Amino acid sequence: MSQFINTEKSSGRIQNASVYFKRLDTPSWFGINQDEEYILASLFKVPVMIAILMQADRDPGFLEKGVFYKEYPKEVFNQNVPPLPGGHFYPIKTLLESMISRSDNNAYDLLWKNMDINNFNALLEDLKLKPFHVTDTGEYKLNAVEYSKLFRVLYNAGYLSPKNSEFALKLLSKSDFQEGLITNIDKKVVVPRKFGYRVNSTEGDLSEFGIFYVNEHPYILGVMTRGLDYKTLNNVLSTVSTIVYRKMKTSPAS
Repeated sequence: MSQFINTEKSSGRIQNASVYFKRLDTPSWFGINQDEEYILASLFKVPVMIAILMQADRDPGFLEKGVFYKEYPKEVFNQNVPPLPGGHFYPIKTLLESMISRSDNNAYDLLWKNMDINNFNALLEDLKLKPFHVTDTGEYKLNAVEYSKLFRVLYNAGYLSPKNSEFALKLLSKSDFQEGLITNIDKKVVVPRKFGYRVNSTEGDLSEFGIFYVNEHPYILGVMTRGLDYKTLNNVLSTVSTIVYRKMKTSPAS
C-alpha cells in the first residue's frame, strides 16, 4: 500500500493519501500518513448522527419527533441526490436515514438545527477531537486515526446504547454510494460506511471509512485522499480496500 500510494504521489496523480486499518478482534492496527488532516465534508454527518442518538438515548421518543421539511432552493445546498418531497413533517428517524444512507444535505441541515449542540460538543471532547465552531471560516479537518474513533465507538456499543449503536450501523450499511471502498468487495459482505467529498479549484478531498465484517474477523478501514481528479482518488480508495480485503479473506490470522 505504501508503495502504491508513493507511486501515485510521485507521478502527480494525487497530492496525498492516508490509510488507517484496525482489526477489531485484536489490538492490531497500522497507519500510513495517518497524521495528515483532510476535509471531512459529508463524513461530518456521522458525529451529527451520534449526537442525535445521544439525545434519543435520553429521550426514547425523540426519534419519532416530527420536523417540518420545507422546500430548499436548489442553490442552498449542492447535492447529487433528489431531496425528500418538501412541505411535509418527517420523523427525526427518517431524516437520519436520508442524511446517512443518501448523504442528504437538506436532511443534515434540519437535523443540525434540531440537535442539542451540547451533545455534539461533548462527543468531540470525550473522543479528544478538536472542537468545532460554526462561525469558523475554514473547513473542519481530522486525520485518519482521529476520525476512526467515531466508527470504533459505534462498533463497541459503549458510548451509545446497544440499540442505537446497532441502529447507526444499520443506517451506515445502507449507503447508496457504490464506489470507493466496496468497489471490489463481495456484495454479501456487510459494510457500514460513510464517504465524504469536497472539491475546489485547486484540490479535492475524497475519503471513506467502513467496518468490514469478513470471515468473523471484522476490521475498520479508512482511506483519505487529496487530489484534483475524482476517478484517480476513487481508484486509490478501491485499490487499498482490495488489498486489505484479499488479505483478510485469505489469511486473516497473519
